[in-house]
Amino acid sequence: MLQRVDFGEGVRILFIGFFAQQSWNGVSDGLIYGDAAQLGEQALAAAVVPVYAFVVTFLILRAIALVTPLRATEREEAQGMDIVQHGEEAYATGEGALLIGPEASVDGDAAVAGRV
Repeated sequence: MLQRVDFGEGVRILFIGFFAQQSWNGVSDGLIYGDAAQLGEQALAAAVVPVYAFVVTFLILRAIALVTPLRATEREEAQGMDIVQHGEEAYATGEGALLIGPEASVDGDAAVAGRV
């Protein structure tokens, strides 16, 4: 689930804290032009934004999980999401294989290949 992390954005936001010029941006100067506070604000933003994004995403997923499951069941995963979600088999030529057997165990769990 982890995707490529782009640290370039964090570096770019810190460069603004170093090289900002009030004559150009109309707001404040950066560290090079005498305002160290701007670099601190940019560093704080670079640290807080990923944390905020994680927390809000986590809360949204928790709210969705109250209404509907976020993950397919083990049987659906073994059967294949193409069959479960779309009602068709992705590899109709026999290249794919279903990983479940037709019989279910006594406790109602799916008989999944490779499991005892």
